[in-house]
Amino acid sequence: MTTGDPLLLSSSGGVDSPSKQQAPARCSVGSLGCLCRTDSFSSSLYEDCDTASVNLVDDGEAVPRHLQEESDVNRTAERFQSADSHFFNRLSVECSQKERQRKVSWGGVMEMQRSPSSFEIGAVPSSHEKPNRSQRVRNKSTQFEDPFSSEHDPRLIYINDPDRTNDRYEFTGNEIRTSKYTLITFLPKNLFIQFHRLAYVYFLVIAALNQLPPLAVFGRTASLFPLLFVLFVTAIKDGYEDWRRHRSDRNENNREALVFQHGDFRPKKWKSICAGEVVKIHSNETMPCDMVLLGTSDPNGIAYIQTMNLDESLRQNGNKPKSVINVDPGLLGLLNQPLVGDERLAAHDFFLTLAACNTVIPVSTESFDLTNKVNEIGAIDYQGESPDEQALVIAASAYGYTLVERTTGHIVIDVQGERIRLDVLGLHEFDSVRKRMSVVVRFPDNNVKVLVKGADTSMLSILKRGISDGLYNLHDKIREATENHLSGYSTEGLRTLVIGSKNLTDAEFSEWQEKYEEASTSMHERSAKLRQAAGLVECDLTLLGATAIEDKLQDGVPEAIESLRQAGIKVWVLTGDKQETAISIGLSCRLLTENMHSIIINGSSEVECRRLLADAKAKFGIKSAHFGRDSEGIEDLCNGDVSKPRSSNGHIPESSTIHSFQLTGVVAGDKSEHSEKVTNFDNAELALIIDGSSLVYILEKDLESELFDLATSCKVVICCRVAPLQKAGIVDLIKSRTSDMTLAIGDGANDVSMIQMADVGVGICGQEGRQAVMASDFAMGQFHFLKRLLLVHGHWNYQRIAYMILYNFYRNAVFVLMLFWYILYTAYSATLALTDWSSVFYSLIYTSVPTVVVGILDKDLSHNTLLYYPRLYEAGLRNEGYNLTLFWITMLDTLWQSLVLFYVPFFTYNISTMDIWSLGSLWTIAVVIIVNIHLAMDIQRWVLITHLAVWGSIAATFLCMVLIDSIPIFPNYG
Repeated sequence: MTTGDPLLLSSSGGVDSPSKQQAPARCSVGSLGCLCRTDSFSSSLYEDCDTASVNLVDDGEAVPRHLQEESDVNRTAERFQSADSHFFNRLSVECSQKERQRKVSWGGVMEMQRSPSSFEIGAVPSSHEKPNRSQRVRNKSTQFEDPFSSEHDPRLIYINDPDRTNDRYEFTGNEIRTSKYTLITFLPKNLFIQFHRLAYVYFLVIAALNQLPPLAVFGRTASLFPLLFVLFVTAIKDGYEDWRRHRSDRNENNREALVFQHGDFRPKKWKSICAGEVVKIHSNETMPCDMVLLGTSDPNGIAYIQTMNLDESLRQNGNKPKSVINVDPGLLGLLNQPLVGDERLAAHDFFLTLAACNTVIPVSTESFDLTNKVNEIGAIDYQGESPDEQALVIAASAYGYTLVERTTGHIVIDVQGERIRLDVLGLHEFDSVRKRMSVVVRFPDNNVKVLVKGADTSMLSILKRGISDGLYNLHDKIREATENHLSGYSTEGLRTLVIGSKNLTDAEFSEWQEKYEEASTSMHERSAKLRQAAGLVECDLTLLGATAIEDKLQDGVPEAIESLRQAGIKVWVLTGDKQETAISIGLSCRLLTENMHSIIINGSSEVECRRLLADAKAKFGIKSAHFGRDSEGIEDLCNGDVSKPRSSNGHIPESSTIHSFQLTGVVAGDKSEHSEKVTNFDNAELALIIDGSSLVYILEKDLESELFDLATSCKVVICCRVAPLQKAGIVDLIKSRTSDMTLAIGDGANDVSMIQMADVGVGICGQEGRQAVMASDFAMGQFHFLKRLLLVHGHWNYQRIAYMILYNFYRNAVFVLMLFWYILYTAYSATLALTDWSSVFYSLIYTSVPTVVVGILDKDLSHNTLLYYPRLYEAGLRNEGYNLTLFWITMLDTLWQSLVLFYVPFFTYNISTMDIWSLGSLWTIAVVIIVNIHLAMDIQRWVLITHLAVWGSIAATFLCMVLIDSIPIFPNYG
């Protein structure tokens, strides 16, 4: 929350929204209604917002709106004005299509000519005066069937009367619960969840069979002990975690908010807030529930709300990023000249567009009001949906065009000390189809303009074309110069936008206004209709200029990527940036090197994509049908290891330039030139660069195998202009065709599908919200932490797991083989030399603790060594820690050790009077000592807990043997 104090007054809708008899999960608020004769409806709805309704009614019975008396409305208004008189004048709700942030506003609605069919919203003025221009609604509503006339409407809410609201259809309460269990359900539910694991079912069946005398191998009680022990430990862990959830829920539910009760705002616990109650929220406070905005303390009636907590995340603490503006003295000089001439007017419109065409809200950081005093740039805190929008507004302010006020109805811009008020007539927000946004504004001289900004690919096609008069038109010159600048910006890795505007005639404005009002109030296909309305004015634009924003790489990104490449990890970049920007970023972060041969594929049809893939494979000698370019490549792919370079010797042709072979519809140069063997590509490093348009035809057709063959033969793959689902499709392409582990890392909501598709998902906490973090397996604050995660912890984890697999085979096999040799001397009978408890305790107590400790703490190399030599990570890629050869060597080692363990005590005490149970105890102690010493010989890092675990286990074995021999019910008692 970032507006004044108090921030907003709202009617709670509860956590959930009602349905018949029982309320399901609540949908987003999209509309407001009032049960009164002069009903009106003003909705600034944007795409991807659901619809809900809140009705303002008197304390009396709810009646159809055509019977509601105006005095009832007046009493409603007066009742709320008594709580906070300056809040309740007009009412509107505005939801943006962004999930991370929503702007909810009240008052100052869009100004527009009054329509006979329009509705007035909320608590209307008591007088019958005709509303002035500043009070008129902007949306022309379609005529609905009266959804509020029935008393049985389950969505009917009586404001400030929760008892009546929940009388007929009880809304779900506001208490949250993230815990799984209660005291009553813990045991059955936990056991049910645990036995979903197949291993638990297996041990349960074994234990059950062991209860049958003909099938019993161990004692009945002893066979149950391991399973019960594991179930008990897991239940303790689950219970502790659920207790922490209960504690967190209790703390959250018992937080307090100000709720209107008995004529005043009084504290009330969050869990007790009911649908229909009025809640007051102050600045920087957390929303206690889903709410409908009734009013704010801001002079402009605006509240800026961040909803990152709605995706179960916390607002990240840290310094706010600062925008660094490069101010051009020449441009500043131009802006200080009189507003005369095409160049000066274009510069004026350019910076007005930067300041106006956005959803940024200016908030004063000082005690004075922005609307009454011209302030320094630092005195304004611009809050918007993206850092890019904020940067552009700050840039406009640096050149003297300062956004100082924004409401849903107007914008005030300080132009070098002079205030200009622009009436906002309509706003078309950015969407992935149009790839641009526009705002229609009326200037003080009644001139109506549309101001547009967007991606160059979408803007250049809707610019005004010059009229051919035999001369090189000025518009064409400006466009050519701008395109050259855009190309240069993209090469530098900057994110670009094109700015344009257009004066609207009365006829154009009227046509757009009618379509826009109809689309804004449409209940079906609103997004498509709004795009159609935008198309009426987003055409024949005058090019004003272009912007470039540097998306600076985080510290350590180039070094991290270079280390990952040296470690033998293939890094693929899946981005929504344009191709030139993606290539530039690839060069700046050292993903692309000057020695690489780049294959650039841009296709516009299935046939063309098929041909381009075939041409690239033919040129570089890449074989199809899961075969690499050479025998080494075949081996790599057959082993499912596409993370290896195609050439084992790592030879790179010595060249100082990056070789780019662009395969678009028209291949640059003569085909015969490409057919010539310019260089030897056998050991060359290739980089594949492909755009989203090509992936549309490749991923949805039968070209996936062709792309797979080409991509896995390349050292680097960059996919640009890709949609979120295409990112997931690329990850699935690798997962479905290889046995390789895939890791996806991203920082935004558009990376969620990719992160969820990968074997390992990593989310970065950043300005894009926390959706990626919430969907990931690991979360980190900086990209370069990935280097340590993989090269250090990844290497340690691989070495520990690989060794533990071999060691567990060893310690169990040596014990079983030792018993097997004993069976040879018992005529293959079921006679045992060990007690049941000794057999159980061997894996449960005698040898388990050292295994766990070493598997957690052992380190073969220091972290500094692993970071300095990234290629040490390749040990895991080459399966050096665990493979079939090592397995059989371990089994042979196990075989001779088991023979020694059995026969040395056997022949030593063969002619003695020692009974079989005593000999069995000796065998048990001997095998425990030998396997723990074997483990001690392989430990790389000794710490205190390691000594305690290894030598303590041997000591514990002697102690347990003494205790077991002292229990009378055991066969070797005495």
